[in-house]
Amino acid sequence: ETTNLIVLDGTEVIYIAQSESTKLLKLFTQLGAKVPFYCTGGGKAILAFQPKKIQDMVISNTNFIKYTANTISDAEQLMKELETVKEKGYAIDNEEREEGVTCIAAPVFDCYGEAIASISVSGPTYRLKEKDFSTIIRNVTDVAKRLSENLGYVEN
Repeated sequence: ETTNLIVLDGTEVIYIAQSESTKLLKLFTQLGAKVPFYCTGGGKAILAFQPKKIQDMVISNTNFIKYTANTISDAEQLMKELETVKEKGYAIDNEEREEGVTCIAAPVFDCYGEAIASISVSGPTYRLKEKDFSTIIRNVTDVAKRLSENLGYVEN
């Protein structure tokens, strides 16, 4: 599937690196593209690990647009989702930005323990099935952990 590295920029995320799927049907997001953070796994993975003050600032400046039936559409719902993401250590975008697309993401931390980016795996929902989530989650969180360690992050 397609792997992305993204960073938070205000109320959006920017795609800064990508490894495309080898499958015939693959997802592609232009490098440098900006999309709303609240409907992406990567955006939620980063914001969940920001200080409350930053979360509040970002969320209060967000204009929630409902892209699909699954899109988070208000601040209260998003805060609950961010709490879940922080507890689990990863985020899932279950057709929140685009119908038929699923994404699993984990935060990448720098040497100061700040979530500065996220790594995600995205693909067609028919290929990223819930029964396979545990394997994908393990792989994504392992890669995020290795990237974080390479940036000098030491887990408490």
